[in-house]
Amino acid sequence: MTGRRGTGGRILARAVARNRRRLGIGSFLIGMHQACEALVPILIGLVIDRAVATGDRTQLVLWIAALAVLFLVLTTVFRVGARQLVAAIAGEAHELRLEIAARIMHPRSTGASSSGWRPSW
Repeated sequence: MTGRRGTGGRILARAVARNRRRLGIGSFLIGMHQACEALVPILIGLVIDRAVATGDRTQLVLWIAALAVLFLVLTTVFRVGARQLVAAIAGEAHELRLEIAARIMHPRSTGASSSGWRPSW
């Protein structure tokens, strides 16, 4: 990384630092979603072993309810996690647009082109 202000690495580091809370929460929740996805075949195996193979209807209802709870958690953590990540992306994009506009609008901005034209704002 060079000493220039605004290099790609510095912009990325600043974006991550500004959004660390949302990125952390969103990443954790998306990780939880992946863990729940991995548990689905395990739980289906348990349903078959403990309820279907034995023919116990009470166990079947309990294990199907457990599967429903797993899917509820799976979808909820994905929705909330994705919302956090998208909010971080949208918020950072807005911040970058504001910084660019402020830099362009600054009285000391070098908005002149080689022909001497300056924006009218």
